[in-house]
Amino acid sequence: MKKSENSVKVNKGILAALGLLPALVLAEAAAPVVQPAPAQQASAPTTRQNSSQEHAKRGDEFVTQGNFPAALKEFDTAIKLDPEAKTLYVKKGIVLYNSRRADEAIPLMDKAIQLSRDDRKWTWWPLYHKAIAQARNRDFEGAIKSLDESIKLNPNYENYFARGMAYNVQQQAAKALEDIRAALSLDSSDQRVVQWAADLEEQVKGEQYAADMARQKGAQKTASGLVYFELKKGAGKSPRPADTVKVHYHGTLPNGTVFDSSVQRGEPATFPLNGVIACWTEGLQKMQVGGKAKLICPAKIAYGEHGAPPAIKPGATLVFEVELLAIE
Repeated sequence: MKKSENSVKVNKGILAALGLLPALVLAEAAAPVVQPAPAQQASAPTTRQNSSQEHAKRGDEFVTQGNFPAALKEFDTAIKLDPEAKTLYVKKGIVLYNSRRADEAIPLMDKAIQLSRDDRKWTWWPLYHKAIAQARNRDFEGAIKSLDESIKLNPNYENYFARGMAYNVQQQAAKALEDIRAALSLDSSDQRVVQWAADLEEQVKGEQYAADMARQKGAQKTASGLVYFELKKGAGKSPRPADTVKVHYHGTLPNGTVFDSSVQRGEPATFPLNGVIACWTEGLQKMQVGGKAKLICPAKIAYGEHGAPPAIKPGATLVFEVELLAIE
């Protein structure tokens, strides 16, 4: 079973926020448009506060132009003039994490959170952006914890969507699906997100099938998630990753639908073992020439979140019966 050009890959730059950067989009799913900073009750501004607001306004303009260094200078000046203006810390933090400086953004979000503890309706906003910065810093567990807090304060689309994305990167498809469904219950207008939820549902069903099969007699489950059954013991050598193998195989979905079969074609197939899906590369090395095995392949070691349409849906778990005929 050859690799697909759309074989599974980790999404990078995931959880991109659009608070000040409407030009940024998420590569594999619709990025939520982050709401403007929540409204705050304001008293009459002082002269320093007025000056701070002018610098902040210029900072916003520089951001829309993509001039991040100039925007940072304006936000720095605005913060010096009005260090209690919590919105400024969030705005500067957003620019920093979109400038590959996420580690510098996180303390700014913490400062905004500290300043906003008396305004719970507002605090979700810096918590959300702290999670984005943590995700950019590859700290997805930290991002999930921040989003847990943010959701308690404001169970909105943005929070559920972002946490679902973080769970997805952590390969926790069931939790990702739960959050994406929650987001869709609030706004189902983006059909890309609707389709992603359907793909996640396929993946969760497949993972449950693999887990059930792993409990069957004779099953061997490996660290990758492969579930291996020896159907017939071989007597020859076992292949190595660099070998080319000659096999007969029969591939089905968990419901029995056949998507590919050399058996049905009546002609064996020959593949380089390092040129097939990871499930095969691993599984065939456990076999010997003349042997036959059943491989249960979860999506992450098969065709991943993209699938191989139309026969193999995104997130699909696959079932193969493979007979190793020769090593060439």
